[in-house]
Amino acid sequence: TDNLAHEIRTPLMHLDQKLVKALSQAPEPAVAQGLLEARGEIRRIVGTLESLLDIAASKARRGDPHGLETLDLSTIVERICELYADSAEESGHAFTWQIEPGVTLDGEASQIGRIVTNLLDNAFKYVPQGGLVHLSLKAGPVLTVEDDGPGIPADQRERVFERFARAEPAAGGPPGSGLGLALARAIAERHGLAIMIADSDKGARFVIRGEES
Repeated sequence: TDNLAHEIRTPLMHLDQKLVKALSQAPEPAVAQGLLEARGEIRRIVGTLESLLDIAASKARRGDPHGLETLDLSTIVERICELYADSAEESGHAFTWQIEPGVTLDGEASQIGRIVTNLLDNAFKYVPQGGLVHLSLKAGPVLTVEDDGPGIPADQRERVFERFARAEPAAGGPPGSGLGLALARAIAERHGLAIMIADSDKGARFVIRGEES
């Protein structure tokens, strides 16, 4: 699958460039709309392929300290939360966070950021409008993203971390690729972190912690 993802991505990008060239020639509105929709599908497929490659790369580098540096995790997570605050307001969700200052982690900033954004994207996708999403970070590190949505049955909590596992999003939203949580786990393990779904009175509660925390 990983080799296939690599081989398919390049011809898809060439196809996208051909669509861009066709659009530059000002086709009829209906044709232009069809070309735009085709480009959207190509971007979706390429995104799926890139996630597969990222999962493979993270698994291959598990336990490898090369490229890791000491990060101010508190600052990284704070910035992400501030970015999501406006999106939450637009989507009709209540979004709160509580971050302990000075929490550090040896890692790659971009990859750690992807874990946090994947968990938040997942929460906002499955929690109905008017629902609550809360993030907390404390020393350990221990990062928690929880919500008051429909939750995940106990017998499905491991399956959702598998590639292409997915559920129907709330409020009729678009389904995901089924790779977000698989990628989050692969990146977490590459950084010596464990990710799990903990028991919760209501909704889903994702917890990421250092393996020795």
